[in-house]
Amino acid sequence: MLVAGVVAVVALAQANSYIIQVKKELNMQATLMGDMSGTLIYAVLGTVIFILVFMIIEAVTKFSIKKQVVEDGNIAVAIVLAAFIASLGMIISAAIH
Repeated sequence: MLVAGVVAVVALAQANSYIIQVKKELNMQATLMGDMSGTLIYAVLGTVIFILVFMIIEAVTKFSIKKQVVEDGNIAVAIVLAAFIASLGMIISAAIH
């Protein structure tokens, strides 16, 4: 899970440097549309990274997380999943700021 977090931070850092470079090349001022587009890019990128990491976790585990939580009502797996979501959100948020 730590590796996935590091991958997320690196991907967001590269995306941030790319966005800054594009803004400099286009000589775009920080307007409302510019800020909104940056926010949308980060939101989409964060969601994509989250889904990819979740699919990796699902593939690595020996059981289906969805089946354990939804069908079997396994509270322990639900707590681990909630911790995973919160920690990945903090990693993505730290990478953005």
